[in-house]
Amino acid sequence: MVLRALLRCPEHERHTQSGAFASDKMYEEMRDADKAGLQLAVHAIGDRAIRAILDMFERLEHEEGMSDRRLRIEHAQHLSPADIPRFAKLHVIASVQPYHAIDDGRWRISESAGEG
Repeated sequence: MVLRALLRCPEHERHTQSGAFASDKMYEEMRDADKAGLQLAVHAIGDRAIRAILDMFERLEHEEGMSDRRLRIEHAQHLSPADIPRFAKLHVIASVQPYHAIDDGRWRISESAGEG
């Protein structure tokens, strides 16, 4: 599953439906993969997408208990500063590709300025 550019910012409302997002179904797939011993890596960009994935990872830990999961969020960029400590608390790896952060940053700035 891919979440991309799900942002909570009102100026980005037209992009909030980008990507695939079905939280209950996605959580069930995460849980099933976890039970099968697979390592979870989710592609998510934007504060809303990242928060949703962190919430699911937290739920997984709460419902299934602690284990050596090595949870990972790919392209973890444009996140809320309030969520940064959650990565450490949940032992989630933030996989960041600097080029994408810079390139997407230009898009986000132009959208905020009403140029996009």
